[in-house]
Amino acid sequence: ALKRKQVQQRERHALQTFSLGVDRVGCFKLHLARKRSAAQRVGVADDGGQRRFQLMRKAGRKFLLTLRCIRQLPQPAVMHLDHGAGIPEVVRAIRLGMTGVMIDASTLPLEENIATTKLAAELCSYAGVPVEGELGHVGATKDEVLGNYTDVAEAERFVKETGVSALAVMVGTAHGRYKKAPVLDIQRIRDIREATGKLPLVLHGGSGVPDEQIRMAVEAGIRKVNFATDLCYAFLDQVMVTERTTVALDVFMREPIHAVRDYCIGKIKLLGADKIL
Repeated sequence: ALKRKQVQQRERHALQTFSLGVDRVGCFKLHLARKRSAAQRVGVADDGGQRRFQLMRKAGRKFLLTLRCIRQLPQPAVMHLDHGAGIPEVVRAIRLGMTGVMIDASTLPLEENIATTKLAAELCSYAGVPVEGELGHVGATKDEVLGNYTDVAEAERFVKETGVSALAVMVGTAHGRYKKAPVLDIQRIRDIREATGKLPLVLHGGSGVPDEQIRMAVEAGIRKVNFATDLCYAFLDQVMVTERTTVALDVFMREPIHAVRDYCIGKIKLLGADKIL
């Protein structure tokens, strides 16, 4: 895994996370990392539902295979649990070999969020696994009302009391496909960064955010950006236009896989992740 200081010291650069559901991890093509000299993060989503938890229990072999691929890459790469719903999911992620964990207790009251995140950070510290917390709930684009933005003073307290290695903040994004491009609160990012001692900040809901706003967010202090929805659309859009007379699956899948690769490479360049190492 990348050391926190490596990311901190690279001003105006950020890492990318390409998030996948646990049932799709085995399909992710890590060969794109070899195409770009850039650090990689593969995020594994966990929505907290019983079905997702059961899938996580059955996905051990996929995780092991993915980890084996990661270890063979010429540059650092990590497999990170995204939006872990609770302590059981965090423990299982450690047992499966995750190299990074996010605990998402953002829907809980502040005191409970701090307590839950602190426990997760303590547990993961015994295995040397860094933890990302979330303050200010990043909801979905289908929600009628956006969640509360991250409060600067609360962020300062949250970081001090939990000991997290990174903090996901709510500054105007949401998960899903936007009907209208969001406008990020760039000044809030700057203020949180200063209040938390320049802790790496994380932007969820990166799909659909205009490139210029992504650049401004990184300039202000974002050090990791998550992409998921547009990653799926890059694949599906190409599937829809691929000639149906192609029946050999390996040939049929070629262009959709290339579309995903090209999308990922574009985001790596946008964030300057190929300049971090």
